[in-house]
Amino acid sequence: VKQFELEEMLTARRAIEITAIRLAVARADDEDFATLLALCDEAEKHLDDRDAFSRHDYDFHQALAEASGNNVLVALLQTMRSLMRSFNQGLLQTREWRSRVISLHRAVVERIIAKDEPGAIAAMEDHFDNVVSQMKDTSSAA
Repeated sequence: VKQFELEEMLTARRAIEITAIRLAVARADDEDFATLLALCDEAEKHLDDRDAFSRHDYDFHQALAEASGNNVLVALLQTMRSLMRSFNQGLLQTREWRSRVISLHRAVVERIIAKDEPGAIAAMEDHFDNVVSQMKDTSSAA
């Protein structure tokens, strides 16, 4: 993936997930909350297994999109993640980073449960900013 293509994909993915967050704040129910929290708990059990953790990370973002109640956003996110698969494999390399991701995910969920749209969006923006930072660190180390 060329750098400009990666930046374009990240911009598109950010737009998809922020839109999903906005809708999830309004539409998510107790079942969605339980699913998102359970995925955070499961990921935490796999801090030492990058592959298992990555699956839970994928499932978490899909569950967020599903909580939006918009099937087009769910499909778009699946497509984006498929396009970014090769680059995503370079992420989540350290236990420290995986632990940070769980904290970021929990912050998003807490704000959705509180029906705090600006807080949920800010938490997801923080998550994206952390991912972009790690991507830059990963690509500069390569």
